Amino acid sequence: MRKRAKGPAPQGPGTLQAGQKLYVVQRRSWRASWRGFFHGDDDSGQPVQAFADRAQAEAACEALERQARREFSPFRFLQGDLELAANGGEEAFLKALKRLGVKAPPKKALREELSEDSWRLWWDAMAADLSDEQRESTWALFPEDRFYDVVETELDTEG
Repeated sequence: MRKRAKGPAPQGPGTLQAGQKLYVVQRRSWRASWRGFFHGDDDSGQPVQAFADRAQAEAACEALERQARREFSPFRFLQGDLELAANGGEEAFLKALKRLGVKAPPKKALREELSEDSWRLWWDAMAADLSDEQRESTWALFPEDRFYDVVETELDTEG
């Protein structure tokens, strides 16, 4: 059994110091309602990982985001009108789906809010045939709706 050295903690590379910037990957919380899921305005998220390097935190965040987007239907989480929710509105959304080789939703869905059943039914009917890239790229058309993000903070050793 090794004895611990007495005295101050080591100060070498990789040692975190009080007040040092940390980049925390956090999982955003979703709240359930009768129409689906939504983000609360006061939600600060649940910390998942922390890094001293922002680039490492962003890479970890993107890996977690890609995994979540492969598993979940965007139309269980998206709210509102397609024109407002999608980057570039309906026209850009439909062009992007075509470019990705993803079948367009029925015209009925295009006239409804994203939380309506027609959107979920459309996605669920074809999701099993989509590649990971198609799923992730469809999610990417809705940039405001993410599962993870990175926040900057400082290390607090006071506890």
